[in-house]
Amino acid sequence: MKNLKLERPIVFLDFETTSTDVSVARIVQYALIKIFPQPEEPQRISEGFLNPGVPIPPETSKIHGITDDMVKDALTFKDLAERFSQFIDNCDFGGFNILNYDLPVLKNEFQRCGIKFDYSRSNVVDVMALFYHFNPRDLSAAYQQYCQKTFEAHDALNDTKATIEVLEYMLDYHQPFIELTVDEVEKITFDQQKYVDRGKKFSWDANGEACFTFGKHANKSLRWVKEHAFDYLRWILSGSFSDEVKKICKSALYDNEFPQKKQGD
Repeated sequence: MKNLKLERPIVFLDFETTSTDVSVARIVQYALIKIFPQPEEPQRISEGFLNPGVPIPPETSKIHGITDDMVKDALTFKDLAERFSQFIDNCDFGGFNILNYDLPVLKNEFQRCGIKFDYSRSNVVDVMALFYHFNPRDLSAAYQQYCQKTFEAHDALNDTKATIEVLEYMLDYHQPFIELTVDEVEKITFDQQKYVDRGKKFSWDANGEACFTFGKHANKSLRWVKEHAFDYLRWILSGSFSDEVKKICKSALYDNEFPQKKQGD
């Protein structure tokens, strides 16, 4: 690889799954590319679909386009676990956001098959982390990028003034000649067609039901959780969640009222 000296093989990987929640996510599509230190050694590619053994939520299928029907005849992870283990044995790893997602998902899949997968001794090149290293995502970096200036950060007044200036430059750069309302600007970052709340803890499913996007009940509807696991809602009410999330859970728990998706959203 150009500008990357390999001391042992490195496997770049990516998975499409049933959920964004690492603890319950099952792999439905995999792609692994193994690159060797010896330039003359050809790359090895392993890719395909997997039957996750659980239904793929419709809202997840909308994201990656993979449906239950597409994987119903595919092998399961357990069928290929030994082959995967051999493919990645004694390798380093690379990918985008693999430290937070793909590697933990893979570890959980192996664990369900009774196979230990310990990547703590492997080097991991997380391209997303590298991107953030070379492209800082703080106020100072935004001010430099959009305003072409620097300022003294971590002073409340300076930070506030810089934020206003960055907003003006950012809108002028990305939305030139358009005067947007505050509501229109908010909708750029908060997709009301997909999410129920601003913190994105709930999303709308295909039937217009509010569903959890996190935790052990990810992809389950708020209505289902209220009926079958109401203690989970009580836990949220006592936790450090936003007032908006607590209000949604409180209304469901005590008033049997659930968010309604507006027509046309």
